[in-house]
Amino acid sequence: MAGELYLVAREEAREVLGIPTPLTRVPGARGWVLGLANIRGQLYPIIDLRQFLGGGASPVTRLTRILVVNHRDVPAGLVVDEVLGFRRFSEGAFNLEVPTTIVQCKQYLAGSFRHEGEMLPVLSLRKLLEDPAFTAASA
Repeated sequence: MAGELYLVAREEAREVLGIPTPLTRVPGARGWVLGLANIRGQLYPIIDLRQFLGGGASPVTRLTRILVVNHRDVPAGLVVDEVLGFRRFSEGAFNLEVPTTIVQCKQYLAGSFRHEGEMLPVLSLRKLLEDPAFTAASA
């Protein structure tokens, strides 16, 4: 997102998809709600994560993906710039220290993993979806 790498816990992500079409616009929704999509028979709001976090609209490219969140109460598909794949980290590489990020999302970070000398922030999708600012999607 915005040129930075973020990690997400595997149990918080249901699946990764391309941008679904069509997206049905939602009148009166905030600008970061791109619309609704039918994904496997269930309606999901499609949210531009970068725009929600105040980093401007995400450009849609051939690498853009939807990260379908695994949350029992709040269904959502998050637009992300790219998904690089799945990776395992040792528990010893995790720490609660939160690195400074370009996009202001500190309140949604759960810590970081140290990998090849770099601190990779862990974005908590649970914290994000349960934030009243996220659930107040109407303008």
